[in-house]
Amino acid sequence: MSEENPEIPTPSGAILCLGEVIADLVCETELDPGERPRHFVAHPGGALANVAVAASRAGSAAAVAGGVGDDETGRWLLQGLRDEGVNVDWVAEVEGADTPVALVMFDSHREPRFQVYGEHIGATMLAAAPRLSEAVSSSAALVIGSNTMVGETERAVTVEAVLIAQENGVPVLFDPNFRPNRWDDPELAAEYCRQLCAESAVLKCNRHEAELMTGLADPVESAARLSKMGPRLVVVTAGADQVVTAGAVSTGFTPEPAEVISPLGAGDTFMGTFAAGLAKLDWDFSRADEALPEAVDQVLIVSCDTPLVRPDGLDWFVRASLDSGAALCYSVLDQRTCVGPFAGVRKTWVRVREGTMAGGNLGPAIVPGNAEESLLVKLQREGHPNSLPPQELDWIIQWINAGAPESQPQS
Repeated sequence: MSEENPEIPTPSGAILCLGEVIADLVCETELDPGERPRHFVAHPGGALANVAVAASRAGSAAAVAGGVGDDETGRWLLQGLRDEGVNVDWVAEVEGADTPVALVMFDSHREPRFQVYGEHIGATMLAAAPRLSEAVSSSAALVIGSNTMVGETERAVTVEAVLIAQENGVPVLFDPNFRPNRWDDPELAAEYCRQLCAESAVLKCNRHEAELMTGLADPVESAARLSKMGPRLVVVTAGADQVVTAGAVSTGFTPEPAEVISPLGAGDTFMGTFAAGLAKLDWDFSRADEALPEAVDQVLIVSCDTPLVRPDGLDWFVRASLDSGAALCYSVLDQRTCVGPFAGVRKTWVRVREGTMAGGNLGPAIVPGNAEESLLVKLQREGHPNSLPPQELDWIIQWINAGAPESQPQS
């Protein structure tokens, strides 16, 4: 690799994300120490695939380079990326290989733990090599991570992609996305991360990854140290509290307070949206602070397992909510939309009004005219983990005590 980054011209093309495309099997129940998971839900995954989806949702052309197995799981993942507007022309289907799978479990603090299964990650990445030069050289930017540095095969593909990007003036964006259980030697992982940091135009990492690479726990200090390793721009995220930059822009950004339901995928979403913001700025890193609020503001945290959330649907819901003048609006996913792609998932389906009044396995959620007997109100007052603000709960109580009248239907 080169010793220093070349001057980067304004590129054209898609944001190309080089990395694994895998299926995440997520246990959505918090587990106590020693507790065994009982139920998993399948979700499209892979850090760089997630980045591509986020960039596409933020309005940029996005593509993935890598591979999947020649199996139903691989074809399901590719179709999911296509549905999100992500170009998968550079993703190979490898005959005889199984698409990798990751088990994702949450501890009692809602922190995710990953266990990746798949002997064919190297094979699927190697399958992308023959067209790597064309894919990278025609892209607006190359996004990479450290997970493709674990094995020798995928490491060679990643290094080659970086060299091609540098030769063609394509900026390299590096998000370590460090997974400790994938590395036998954390110091070796740190060294590889430092090497990729030195070859990248942009480094985005969380404070733990910054500490891994620098030994400094303070995000401001670690960002300053990382900027001296070679990248033109360093972005360090400190959970939901702070975003620190160094290099072309040295600033701090504090996101608006929000209830954190799950951190799963938040870093990938940040990276993809931030990359899309830089693309809109024609990769002018001196204006990177303009892309930071966009990256933070466009992270949507949903407190239920509602799949297939798309920008057009969200835009419609926000407009309809504002036009209705209602104090509280709640989105509902109809049965047909969910059953199509998730036919095997067990769910409880209800007619919105009749089902709400009848309730589920625990009794009626709403008893019209009697808020005190309504399960919704009882659970909220007992300290439900997704507690409503007091004013919203008061609105619901008033509505129930008024007989839970239906609003006028809207198309």
